[in-house]
Amino acid sequence: MVHNGKGIDEKSEYPWKESRGIGMSYGYNKFETADDYSSSKKIIDLLINKVGNRGNLLLNIGLDANGLIPVVMQESLLNIGEWLNLNGEAIYGSSAWEKRPSQATSLCFL
Repeated sequence: MVHNGKGIDEKSEYPWKESRGIGMSYGYNKFETADDYSSSKKIIDLLINKVGNRGNLLLNIGLDANGLIPVVMQESLLNIGEWLNLNGEAIYGSSAWEKRPSQATSLCFL
Protein backbone atom coordinates (compact mmCIF):
# COMPACT_ATOMS: atom_id res chain seq x y z
CA MET A 1 0.00 0.00 0.00
CA VAL A 2 1.49 3.33 -1.04
CA HIS A 3 -0.98 5.75 0.57
CA ASN A 4 -2.04 5.27 4.18
CA GLY A 5 -4.50 8.17 4.48
CA LYS A 6 -1.91 10.39 6.18
CA GLY A 7 0.46 10.67 3.26
CA ILE A 8 2.83 8.52 1.29
CA ASP A 9 4.24 5.59 3.19
CA GLU A 10 7.97 6.03 3.85
CA LYS A 11 8.59 2.55 2.49
CA SER A 12 6.95 3.15 -0.89
CA GLU A 13 8.32 0.86 -3.57
CA TYR A 14 7.24 3.15 -6.42
CA PRO A 15 8.27 6.66 -7.40
CA TRP A 16 5.66 9.28 -6.46
CA LYS A 17 5.19 13.05 -6.42
CA GLU A 18 3.87 15.56 -3.90
CA SER A 19 2.36 18.64 -5.51
CA ARG A 20 1.77 21.69 -3.34
CA GLY A 21 2.03 25.45 -3.17
CA ILE A 22 4.39 27.54 -1.05
CA GLY A 23 1.39 28.91 0.82
CA MET A 24 -1.80 27.26 2.02
CA SER A 25 -3.36 27.63 -1.43
CA TYR A 26 -2.28 25.94 -4.62
CA GLY A 27 -1.34 29.09 -6.46
CA TYR A 28 -1.77 32.74 -5.59
CA ASN A 29 -4.33 33.81 -2.98
CA LYS A 30 -4.49 37.53 -2.24
CA PHE A 31 -5.94 36.82 1.21
CA GLU A 32 -2.94 34.83 2.43
CA THR A 33 -0.60 36.54 4.85
CA ALA A 34 3.12 35.93 5.40
CA ASP A 35 2.19 33.47 8.16
CA ASP A 36 0.41 31.27 5.59
CA TYR A 37 3.61 30.65 3.61
CA SER A 38 6.09 27.88 4.38
CA SER A 39 9.60 29.03 5.25
CA SER A 40 12.45 28.22 2.89
CA LYS A 41 13.87 25.85 5.49
CA LYS A 42 10.57 24.00 5.76
CA ILE A 43 10.36 23.61 1.98
CA ILE A 44 13.98 22.40 1.77
CA ASP A 45 13.34 19.90 4.57
CA LEU A 46 10.24 18.74 2.69
CA LEU A 47 12.29 18.33 -0.50
CA ILE A 48 14.94 16.29 1.32
CA ASN A 49 12.27 14.07 2.86
CA LYS A 50 10.47 13.47 -0.44
CA VAL A 51 13.65 12.72 -2.40
CA GLY A 52 14.96 10.45 0.37
CA ASN A 53 11.71 8.50 0.26
CA ARG A 54 11.76 8.00 -3.52
CA GLY A 55 9.52 10.94 -4.27
CA ASN A 56 9.54 14.20 -6.18
CA LEU A 57 8.35 17.62 -5.06
CA LEU A 58 6.35 19.77 -7.47
CA LEU A 59 6.19 23.25 -5.96
CA ASN A 60 3.48 25.46 -7.45
CA ILE A 61 4.21 29.16 -7.78
CA GLY A 62 1.10 31.31 -8.25
CA LEU A 63 1.31 34.54 -10.18
CA ASP A 64 -0.65 37.54 -8.96
CA ALA A 65 -3.24 39.41 -11.09
CA ASN A 66 -0.41 41.35 -12.79
CA GLY A 67 1.39 38.16 -13.79
CA LEU A 68 4.14 38.65 -11.21
CA ILE A 69 5.55 36.22 -8.66
CA PRO A 70 4.78 37.64 -5.19
CA VAL A 71 7.88 38.79 -3.28
CA VAL A 72 7.42 36.22 -0.49
CA MET A 73 7.54 33.43 -3.11
CA GLN A 74 10.52 35.05 -4.87
CA GLU A 75 12.45 35.05 -1.62
CA SER A 76 11.70 31.38 -1.00
CA LEU A 77 12.72 30.42 -4.54
CA LEU A 78 15.98 32.35 -4.25
CA ASN A 79 16.78 30.68 -0.90
CA ILE A 80 15.98 27.23 -2.29
CA GLY A 81 18.15 28.00 -5.33
CA GLU A 82 21.06 29.01 -3.09
CA TRP A 83 20.68 25.78 -1.12
CA LEU A 84 20.55 23.72 -4.32
CA ASN A 85 23.71 25.47 -5.61
CA LEU A 86 25.51 24.15 -2.54
CA ASN A 87 23.73 20.81 -2.09
CA GLY A 88 22.17 20.01 -5.45
CA GLU A 89 24.52 17.09 -6.05
CA ALA A 90 22.78 15.30 -3.17
CA ILE A 91 19.36 15.87 -4.80
CA TYR A 92 19.79 15.62 -8.56
CA GLY A 93 20.17 12.05 -9.75
CA SER A 94 19.68 10.68 -6.24
CA SER A 95 17.87 7.51 -5.25
CA ALA A 96 15.87 6.40 -2.22
CA TRP A 97 17.66 5.35 0.96
CA GLU A 98 17.93 1.61 1.28
CA LYS A 99 17.97 1.81 5.10
CA ARG A 100 15.95 4.86 6.10
CA PRO A 101 15.64 5.98 9.72
CA SER A 102 12.16 5.64 11.16
CA GLN A 103 11.88 9.42 11.35
CA ALA A 104 13.66 11.65 8.88
CA THR A 105 15.85 14.24 10.51
CA SER A 106 16.61 17.68 9.19
CA LEU A 107 19.73 17.71 7.05
CA CYS A 108 19.97 21.41 6.39
CA PHE A 109 20.15 24.67 8.21
CA LEU A 110 19.55 28.12 6.77
